[in-house]
Amino acid sequence: TPIKGDTLFGALCWAIVERFGDRRLAELLNGYADGEPFAVVSDAFPAGHLPKPVLPFPYFKQVGDKTEPDAKERKKFKKREWVPAEKIGLPTNEMAKYFTESAFFQKRLKTANRVNPETNHADGGAYSAYMIEEIRYAETLNVYAVIDENRISAEEIKALFKQIGQVGFGKKASSGGGKFTVSEMTPVAFENSGATAFMTLAPCVPAPDEFNAAKSFYKVFVRFGRHGNVAATSGKPFKQPVMTMDAGAVLTPKNGMDKSTLFVGTGVKGTSLIDERTVFQGYAPVVALTAKETK
Repeated sequence: TPIKGDTLFGALCWAIVERFGDRRLAELLNGYADGEPFAVVSDAFPAGHLPKPVLPFPYFKQVGDKTEPDAKERKKFKKREWVPAEKIGLPTNEMAKYFTESAFFQKRLKTANRVNPETNHADGGAYSAYMIEEIRYAETLNVYAVIDENRISAEEIKALFKQIGQVGFGKKASSGGGKFTVSEMTPVAFENSGATAFMTLAPCVPAPDEFNAAKSFYKVFVRFGRHGNVAATSGKPFKQPVMTMDAGAVLTPKNGMDKSTLFVGTGVKGTSLIDERTVFQGYAPVVALTAKETK
């Protein structure tokens, strides 16, 4: 299962229920849909890197460069999907020099068998085998979390992520997939005095009319979600689809930059057909960006 912020947040909520009880989660979710999330979790990224901002090509052109790249150069540029985290404060037309490719993850096909639980053997002879797609990630990943320490501590968040890693994350957790360890949890800040926009680090559902549409850029990601944990075995495990802006979206506020902003978006309700308490993380952690177009 791809390690995206909204699914990590779902796993975090289930871990809270298992560790602290249902009442603690209900308390933490008070105000969630009203702009007061207790935690906002990013996608996982290759260690020391952030996603390349989703911007038109003129935002990445060097000042004074009047040449137009051919199709081959554009294809190479498209493959460079990551930027070193320490370069994120540079204007985008300077930052482009540091974009890089990364073997962040690899997909491969794996052979599996259907096993009869009564005999503990594969049934169906040669036709019991089938192929599944497996994702292998880089050895070290970074996940960013914005937390309200008046409601949940950093130590609790770290313990909960360790718990998720021991149980396993995602679709194949029950068969041993999705396991990870937490090596460290470090405070981090991205300073940018000349920022003009925010870049999101997870799928995001922004508040209506909060951003300048003409100066905001994004790719659409539709989450066809399903319940996890014990709710996955209910009669209606699938949730309503949610359309989001994927990680890397560049959003320019209408009313000027507040550089203290740590996350943007909304908490989405009404996605579940079986539990009205269910919420979707439409919030995303953000970093301040200097989006500079080269005319």
